[in-house]
Amino acid sequence: DGKRDSVNCLVGSEMCIRDSTFTIFKLVRPYYEPGILKPYRRGLRRIMRRLGYSRDLAVFRINLDDFNGSVKVPLDDLSKQFKAQQKATDTIIMQYLSKPKTHKFLARYQEFTETPGKCAAKSGDRWATVKLRHHIPILIYQRLATVRAFDDGLDGASVKQLHRLRIRFKDLRYALQFFVPLLGKNAEKILLNLNQAKDILGDLNDTSVALRLLEDVEGLDESVIRYRAFQESEQERLRNSFLPVWQQIENDQWRRDLAESMATL
Repeated sequence: DGKRDSVNCLVGSEMCIRDSTFTIFKLVRPYYEPGILKPYRRGLRRIMRRLGYSRDLAVFRINLDDFNGSVKVPLDDLSKQFKAQQKATDTIIMQYLSKPKTHKFLARYQEFTETPGKCAAKSGDRWATVKLRHHIPILIYQRLATVRAFDDGLDGASVKQLHRLRIRFKDLRYALQFFVPLLGKNAEKILLNLNQAKDILGDLNDTSVALRLLEDVEGLDESVIRYRAFQESEQERLRNSFLPVWQQIENDQWRRDLAESMATL
């Protein structure tokens, strides 16, 4: 159980760091010198692409372990194959992360993030809107608009379309999370609703990844058929469970709570 908890923690941390990092890049890009963030974003994306596949395998194995623990005849052959696959993938990742070039990039990025004001855009305009209280409502409502654009088509939305909505939810959720300490008392409740939506859509995406990984499995037809059927049933369950969470967010009271949380700025 301890090892399993560690894997869960590492997987969750990798996703949280990746998503929150790229969200903050989008938020702060206008306030830095043109192009200054591009090499850091490119370098981090290169690392995260390699970690992403390992993360997919880790989540697949965690969910497969849960399934195996709930059935009389576990899919040990499938578990063994993916364990070997992840071991090979993780070896490649460790080789990449140990390269001097990667260490130098991470050192440059650390120095950049730990130097206040480094490469920040300068303005000679005394009345330039440079304070957070000027920008937070705009940043939040821009991202909320991209989420609410889905409100007319959710009933028949495909898994692929819900994946697009998931990405927009992540942008909104992380943008709001950055500013929670500055917002009113309703901010934590709003964030909780967004987390519920993001988690369901994240689990839904994991079923799609699992089905995709199963397509490449050879020689284990019976196990693949059983686990594919389970993942397809999970996909349907998650689709149905998302609508009630969406209805909590897509209502007048939720929007009033959001507006009141920003009225303190």
